[in-house]
Amino acid sequence: MKEFPLIKKDNNSSVTKEQIQAAVTVMRNYFPQDENLKKISDDELIEKVQKFIASEQTFSAEPSEKVDALLGENLTDTCPYSIAVVVADCIIMLIGFCGLHTSNQQRVIKASAKEIGEEVSTNLPEWLELIAALQTADSMTDKAKAIFAICRKAYTAGMFKGIFASIKSSMEWYDWIIAGIAAVAQIAALFLTDGAAFIAEIALNGTAVAYVVSDSVKAANACSNSGQGQGGNKGQWSNGQWNEGCPVACTYTIGNTTYLYQQMNDAGNNYFVSTIAEDGTISPLKIGHWSQFLSVTCAYTVGGNHFLYLHNPENKYWFTAQLLSDGTIAPCKQGNWNEGCPVACTYTIGNTTYLYQQMNDAENAYFISTISEDGAVSPRKDGNWNQFLPVDCAFSIDNYTFLYTHNPTNREWFILNLNQIYQ
Repeated sequence: MKEFPLIKKDNNSSVTKEQIQAAVTVMRNYFPQDENLKKISDDELIEKVQKFIASEQTFSAEPSEKVDALLGENLTDTCPYSIAVVVADCIIMLIGFCGLHTSNQQRVIKASAKEIGEEVSTNLPEWLELIAALQTADSMTDKAKAIFAICRKAYTAGMFKGIFASIKSSMEWYDWIIAGIAAVAQIAALFLTDGAAFIAEIALNGTAVAYVVSDSVKAANACSNSGQGQGGNKGQWSNGQWNEGCPVACTYTIGNTTYLYQQMNDAGNNYFVSTIAEDGTISPLKIGHWSQFLSVTCAYTVGGNHFLYLHNPENKYWFTAQLLSDGTIAPCKQGNWNEGCPVACTYTIGNTTYLYQQMNDAENAYFISTISEDGAVSPRKDGNWNQFLPVDCAFSIDNYTFLYTHNPTNREWFILNLNQIYQ
């Protein structure tokens, strides 16, 4: 298995004594039972670390049978493990930038990935979003920023400990502790500058970045095939299983990318936006939450821009939101109808976009509105059916637009020419 290039050490003289002292505390907390570490004073460690940071010296973790002994069961086909490999890649890049190089990267990664994967599984949606951000980043600088974002999250989650523990077994103890403390101190300093120096260096190392991006693609595929929510099967069919049920969904296309919007009916009213690939793979891109469950949702286009119409029939609240290519959903206009409308669909005739809705009331009333480029919804026409028709969808054939409606209870259905009747 290939190793990615070692990252050039940064001689960061701006790391303060206080940051090194804090790093000493971190390492003592990571390894409270280490007898050698207990014997050395903070002052001695700080002095040695200061000299190491300012020098050209690096430490290297060489191949070791001790690392192999740490390897657990083969977890390469699991979603959290595959994400953990990407996380470990990023951590190794960052500690290499701080002067701690590993020449047995793959064994170190495998030895630590089980522990990292267990932590990933506790907050899988956020990690899926970080992996998606790395995959969709356009420029080298954006990819480097995405790698640093993964490092920051990993550090906050305590994942560096597993890497340090794996490296410890393949280095001389004193070299390991000096390099480890130096790395932690420099990482803390990098966080204060949003990783500017690290990002600049990584952006110049295209081979290393390509290696990590490649592992992120493998992680996305593993999460798809293991049923962690993304699906995909060589263009023939796709299946999977989300962590939560999503009773609301619709699709839309921006440019050459197709997206899937879904909302869960959970306590957090969470939604997520995913991309759908040609092979059927679904890759979560953006996660958010609304203040309520919005059971009626449809996507539409006005003036070349893309929007969602969302509605809660229970409290009659509605709003429109613009859809952006990075998965962002930006609310535009909002309001309340006089009655809830559990049925809705959108359609376009000429240059005008319409919203059709039906209420579930005694009159079986419906109404048609126009939707403007700013997201405003303006009722234009209303009427009544002789029954409630909960199934509806609009479609076009040639230059005509139609509405299909259906009542599953009595099995009746209708097709209506919207050009002639309901503009």
